[in-house]
Amino acid sequence: MWGVGNGKDAGNRRALQAGWVRRRYFIRDGYIRPIQGSEVVVYDPFEEYYGTDAARSGRSLYQHLVDLDLSDERAIEEFASRWGLLGLFQHRLVQVSHVGCDRYDYADHPDQPPTSLSHWNERPGNGPLDRREGPTIHLIYPDDYLRADEDERRSVRERGHQLFRKWLAETRYPYGSVIVENAFGVLEEVEQDAYYSQFFLDLELARAIAEEDTRTDLHDPSRKFLPPRRSRYPRISSPRLWDCLCEPLDLFREAAYELRDLYTLTVRASSPDAHAAPSSQAADYLRQDFAQRLSRVHPLPGWQEQSRSWTMAWSFPSLLSAAYAMLFVDFVVAGRKLRFCANETCGKSFVSDRSDRKYCSERCQNAAKQREFRRAKKAAVDPQKGGSM
Repeated sequence: MWGVGNGKDAGNRRALQAGWVRRRYFIRDGYIRPIQGSEVVVYDPFEEYYGTDAARSGRSLYQHLVDLDLSDERAIEEFASRWGLLGLFQHRLVQVSHVGCDRYDYADHPDQPPTSLSHWNERPGNGPLDRREGPTIHLIYPDDYLRADEDERRSVRERGHQLFRKWLAETRYPYGSVIVENAFGVLEEVEQDAYYSQFFLDLELARAIAEEDTRTDLHDPSRKFLPPRRSRYPRISSPRLWDCLCEPLDLFREAAYELRDLYTLTVRASSPDAHAAPSSQAADYLRQDFAQRLSRVHPLPGWQEQSRSWTMAWSFPSLLSAAYAMLFVDFVVAGRKLRFCANETCGKSFVSDRSDRKYCSERCQNAAKQREFRRAKKAAVDPQKGGSM
C-alpha cells in the first residue's frame, strides 16, 4: 500500500509498515468515488482491532465486511468512509514498470534528439516507494551533441531517432506495464493503461497529479530518476493518489462475497459438530485460499511508544489483504471459534473463545429463547402441530 508513518525511502530497501487511508466516499455510475475536499486520515486497521476491547467482542474489519449488505449502496458508502477502499487497485498489483525519457516523443522536438531511455519500477509494499531502477540506454550524449557542428548534429539527431524508433518497435509495452497476480496466483504482465483505467476515472485530475509528482521529483536532489514525461497516472506513493483513486462497485461486491465464502468455510471448520467438519477437499481449498490471500502479507515488529515495548505489526498491500490476515489470526493463531449468530432474525458473524456459544449477544440469545417459548406454547394448544388440549 501507500507508505505512511515513519517509513522513509532508502533506495532499493523496502520500508515496511502498517497503515491505510480512509476518507469520505460516495457511489455514482457503478464506482466508489472519493469526495473531493474530505479529510484524508491515515490509520492502522490492526491497531484499531487488536489494540482495543473490540478483539474480545469480535467486531473486526473482516466481520464488518462479511455482514455488509451488499445490495445497499448507502451501507457500502458508510463502510468505505469508515475503513477506506478495499484497495483492489493495489491488491493484485505486484509491480509497475515505468519508462522514462528526457525527450519522450521525438516528433515534438525534431531539433533535439532523445538522449536516454530508462526503466524504473514501483512496488506496492508498505513503504513510500520501493524503487527498482532498470538499465539506462544512452542514445545520445549531450556533451558530444553540444560540441558538434550543424552537420554532425543532424547526423546525431537522425541516429538517435533511429535508435528510439527501433526501441519503440521492439519493446512490448513502450508506455509502461504492470505485473499483476491473477485469480490463480499466477503473475502476468499487462499494459499499464489497461489496468489503471479500471480505477482512475478522472483522467484530467490524474494527469495533473502525475505532473505534480514529476515537478516534485525534478526539484528533489535525492531522486536519481525522472518519471515518464507523459505519465497519465500518479505514482503509487503519491499522497494525492487517493484524490483520484476509485473502486468499481462490482469488483468490491465480488471481493466481499469471496471473503464471506471463506469465512463460511472457517465457520464449518471450527464447528463443534464433527459431522460439520470440512472434507479433505474443502480443507485443501481453505489452505490454498489463505496461502494466496496472504502471499504479500507479512508480520513485522512494531514499536508502541506509549507502552515503550515491541509488539506485532503487519505489512499488507491492501485493506482486503488486512481483512484476510485478521481472519487468519482469529481462526488459526488465536484458535477462536467463528460463528454466525443462531438467532434467525440476526445471523451476524461473531467470534468466541467458547465452542458452545451460538449467539452473538445476550439480546439475541434472549430473543431466540422467547421465540422458541412462544412456538412451544402455540404448538401445545394446536392439535395440528402435534400438541394436546
